[in-house]
Amino acid sequence: MKQYALEGNPFAGRDPLQLRRFYKIHNACVQLREAIKVIYDSAPTNEDINDMVKNGSQLEQSIGVSPAMSVASYLKMEQRSLDIESVFQRYKFENADLSVHQFVRYPVVTNMNLENLAFVHRSVPNMNVNLTEAQKTVMSNERLEFLGDSWLGAFVAYVLYRKYPSLTRAPSPG
Repeated sequence: MKQYALEGNPFAGRDPLQLRRFYKIHNACVQLREAIKVIYDSAPTNEDINDMVKNGSQLEQSIGVSPAMSVASYLKMEQRSLDIESVFQRYKFENADLSVHQFVRYPVVTNMNLENLAFVHRSVPNMNVNLTEAQKTVMSNERLEFLGDSWLGAFVAYVLYRKYPSLTRAPSPG
């Protein structure tokens, strides 16, 4: 049974998995763009790595032989032929500029397990007599509901605190 996340737009009827896929890719691009800037700015040269391995402390030697340093050094060395930053510039990739947002009517959860868990009522795992109480708790949406309620309560408290800075407590009803 298909569920549709988008209504009243040209994409109605499309599989919502495409939307989830898009946001996974978009989020990965955002992270890649930030990461490549760090790599281009901070990656050591091969000479620096060799010096760490040959002349450094044990910590520096461990850092020098780590795959992360080798990958970062390679990417920096190949920046001219494989300039990932320029790809983002070429396609005018901006994190906040998403034309897709005009069609989305609810937050998109990119983790399918979390999205499914959000709709599992506590009665569903309770039907399985072979589960422990801890397993039943983890398999229902109650923890997510508690987290959401707590976050919402904190947000409302913050808004009220900012809106009424001189109040020391809530006014009495009546």
